[in-house]
Amino acid sequence: MDKKELGFECEKAIGFLTKYMINDGWKKPALFHVVRVGTHLFEQNYGRDIVIAGFLHDVLEDGTDVSENMIDVEFGNSVLQIVKANSKNEDINDKQKKKEDLINRCIVTGKSACIVKAGDILDNFFYYEMTQNKDELLRHCVPHAQLLLSKLPDKYAGRIFQRLSSKMDEVVSVYI
Repeated sequence: MDKKELGFECEKAIGFLTKYMINDGWKKPALFHVVRVGTHLFEQNYGRDIVIAGFLHDVLEDGTDVSENMIDVEFGNSVLQIVKANSKNEDINDKQKKKEDLINRCIVTGKSACIVKAGDILDNFFYYEMTQNKDELLRHCVPHAQLLLSKLPDKYAGRIFQRLSSKMDEVVSVYI
């Protein structure tokens, strides 16, 4: 798929998001976040499924009415699997176990799901630094990055994981 075609697919995903992701008391601007993640993955020349999943990675959580079937029908099963891997299991109450479950599902689903998770975490670093919220950087971003990077198989090496590792090291050196 060329960039022009992918651009139209991105617009389709953004239209889907604006229809179903309504900010209703979230801690941060979620729609803006997912658009940044998808756009970053697009700009880094990742493939269609990764880019579209980047836009949609939070759509099964955050109080939306989106079903797995809707994603499958609109964007395909591969995108659905990446999005599912990147979605919190709300049946798990313990925050640490919930985080570990999500990262483990990304690892099992494959490199594409891990790329989307890395993009998500990188954007969270950006957001919390921009808002000067050091506590969220340390409580949310660093542990997620450490867990993902510690579990990545060597065969998943890539530039986004290197960027995530560098960002984590930078934040840790400044705040710890």
